[in-house]
Amino acid sequence: MHLCISSECFLGWGGFCKVKTGRVFHQMALEQAPDAVMVTTADLEPPGPSIVYVNSAFTRLTGYSPEEIEGKTPRVLQGERTQREVLDDLKRSLQRGQPFVGRTFNYRKNGEEFLMEASIAPLRDESGNVAYFMAVLRDVTDVWRVEEALRQNERLLRHISDTLPAALFIYDIENKRLTYVSRELLAIIGYLPGELTSSDIPLESMVHPDDLPLLEKEMLKLQHASDGTMVEAECRVRHRAGDWKWLVLRAVVFDRFPDGSARQLLGVAIDVTESRRLREQLVQSSKLESLGRLAGGVAHDFNNLLTVIQSYAEMAQSVLPEGHTARTYVGQILKASEQASNLTNQMLAFARRRIISPQVFNLNELVREAEVFLRRLIPENIRMVTALSPDLWQVHADPTQIEQVILNLAINARDAMPEGGVLTIETANVTLDEAYVAHHAEVQQGDYVLLAVSDTGIGMDERTLARVFEPFFTTKEMGKGTGLGLSTCYGIVKQAGGSIWVYSEPGKGTTFKVYLPRATEIPTALPERVERRRVEGGNETVLVVEDNDAVREVAVAALQARGYRVLQAANGEEALELVQGLAEPVHLLLTDVIMPGLSGAVLAMKLREIQPQVKVLYTSGYTENVIVHHGVLIEGTAFLPKPYRPAELARRVREVLDSG
Repeated sequence: MHLCISSECFLGWGGFCKVKTGRVFHQMALEQAPDAVMVTTADLEPPGPSIVYVNSAFTRLTGYSPEEIEGKTPRVLQGERTQREVLDDLKRSLQRGQPFVGRTFNYRKNGEEFLMEASIAPLRDESGNVAYFMAVLRDVTDVWRVEEALRQNERLLRHISDTLPAALFIYDIENKRLTYVSRELLAIIGYLPGELTSSDIPLESMVHPDDLPLLEKEMLKLQHASDGTMVEAECRVRHRAGDWKWLVLRAVVFDRFPDGSARQLLGVAIDVTESRRLREQLVQSSKLESLGRLAGGVAHDFNNLLTVIQSYAEMAQSVLPEGHTARTYVGQILKASEQASNLTNQMLAFARRRIISPQVFNLNELVREAEVFLRRLIPENIRMVTALSPDLWQVHADPTQIEQVILNLAINARDAMPEGGVLTIETANVTLDEAYVAHHAEVQQGDYVLLAVSDTGIGMDERTLARVFEPFFTTKEMGKGTGLGLSTCYGIVKQAGGSIWVYSEPGKGTTFKVYLPRATEIPTALPERVERRRVEGGNETVLVVEDNDAVREVAVAALQARGYRVLQAANGEEALELVQGLAEPVHLLLTDVIMPGLSGAVLAMKLREIQPQVKVLYTSGYTENVIVHHGVLIEGTAFLPKPYRPAELARRVREVLDSG
């Protein structure tokens, strides 16, 4: 209860309180007031005002009786935590003859501290001069404690809100605007909270048009939903920079109209852009893995068929006289089968089923060798630039395979620049840390050698990027590409323990980045390109073991044509029975790796128990078998991949027979 604290109070102290003649009406009213009232003189100069009157409520508040306090300065109530700046504000207000309201800590007679709220106003006499100051005093300690608790809770909630890896928001349904947004929104979509709560930006304009109907549908469910009902929607929201961020929005009813319908929603926005991208990477990787298994199986079967086709065609061509019309036909068969063989080899590379011979080498050497060849393939309107790191780490991979990756990526870049441009091949040492791994699925931390191939061509959109490594996917015209070039690169790099990533935008070119694990072993010289020598035959005994009848028959025919004595068996058990009844030695075992019953490796082991001197040449169109480990040929193993031609078979047989 505030009593006459405005500057309009014109009371002389003689009329306000006549001590000698008894209490007057005003004094009686003040005594009944629930708030403490204190009246002082108007002296502002030292020693300052003195107390001339206090009511009963003052005594209850401070513990001082009128007899104890009257005539003393109000400073008796002050203490250690009385704020000096509040007292200064009080003095300035009273000097100007203005009322003052403020809070500060004061002390009771017993020394107990309390927070006092004071409303102080000048009391003027009949002449308008300030004669006294009247203060209405209240103990607001409990109120202050409640306010402090509320402020503390508000600070805590704001701290929680600002440290959450998500943005909290309150949405006004009626006005379709945000009334509160936490600071995390700045990290998510680039806007400060105040920019969205105080601006006229329509929220609908920030949501992707394809996602807006679903979002509105979900939010509509809350219009008359019961307490505790939560809706969730995943949508794209435009970042301040212009790109789209994927957000998961969860919301509940926060405030209601009197009729129970929703007035405001409390929600949380979680940035799932990276998790979606990682999930898509894993899905794509799984899809490519499945396609790889399918491609590997198909290529294996095709290789058997192509072995038969190529071998018989080559043998037919060898017996046809020059100028014979059929030689042309057979030549076309060989040409077509060679193209089919290249396709199956690419499929095997994508499927990571090729036999490889890895070694430690410096990638710069390989790039320099490939550069000489590439300059013959790159037209004059394309400038080729190489930027090779001088202190490049070593890698452990099959150099022939990695060379194919360089050529495929460079040719792909060439085709992306029909009007000309710049083709750049770079190498560098890089360390992929935890932050990089967190954004790239199936990548391990560590040291890598980077091979980057960039072009300034037409670029690719998101849909093309999502399928760029799929086998048989191509954006080129019919007949201009098989769609296996990039999928081959993918398989080769994966088989080498590395990773390959592509970065592109329409009209801004493309960059492929290949990361190959760093090798610490001593490098070896790259294999020289040797010319094939003339194929020679022989008269040794060769045992051919192959479960595919057509492949076995063509291999037997090809070797017999070269003068070899050839024995044949359809499986391992049959081969062992055949050898046990022989008096003469078997010089070479030519065996398929995967067969019903005994595998090629087990057959070789058992055969050497009978004839220790026998040499072994394995053949297969598939690498998941006992003579290779993760596609790497076991050291010292002679191998002939399918499909093969009679000349290739004869050359490899002769090499193994002549080996030490």
